[in-house]
Amino acid sequence: RFQGFIDDVRIYNRALSAGEVKALYDLEKPKTETTDLSDPPVSGAVKWNDHWYKVLPPENSFESAKTKCQQSGGHLAYVETEAENTFLIGLIRDSKLYTANTPAYDTAYLGATDKNREGTWVWLNSKPVTRFFWGPGEPNNEGGVEDTLLLNGVLGAWNDGGDHNAHLVICEWE
Repeated sequence: RFQGFIDDVRIYNRALSAGEVKALYDLEKPKTETTDLSDPPVSGAVKWNDHWYKVLPPENSFESAKTKCQQSGGHLAYVETEAENTFLIGLIRDSKLYTANTPAYDTAYLGATDKNREGTWVWLNSKPVTRFFWGPGEPNNEGGVEDTLLLNGVLGAWNDGGDHNAHLVICEWE
C-alpha cells in the first residue's frame, strides 16, 4: 500500500538526459545555512567578491584551523586569483591580530595541502591549486614535513609549512 506523498513519485513521458537528472537532484538538495550571504556569517567578517572572510586567532595545527572554520559554516580560504591573494594579504596586515615577524601572528593557514602527494597541491574541496604565489625558495618541504599552505603577511607570498605550528586562520564563506 502506498503511504508516501504524490511528490515522492515523478513520471516522465521520455528518458531524461544526465543533465536533467542532475538538475532535479540539485533541486532536492537541502539549502545550506550560508546560501544567503547578504549578511556576514560571523561578526567581523569582511565581504570581497561575493565571499566573506575573517582572520581568526592562531590555531596550533592545520587540522584545528580547518575545524575552526567548519564550526562556523565556512572553510579555510582558497585563493584562485592574484587579486584574491592581494586582498588576503591586506586582510592579514589590517587584522588587529597581525604582528610582523612573529610567525604565529604574521602568517595564516590557507585551505590547501600536498599531504597525499608531495608537490601536488589540492584545495580542501578536492580541486587542484592552479595559481601559485610562492615566496623565494618555496615550496621547499623543509625537513620533509611541510604539507600545508601558508600565506605570509610580511612577504606577501606563499610558503609550505608544517602541520603542527601556530598560525593565524583565514576562514571563507561562499
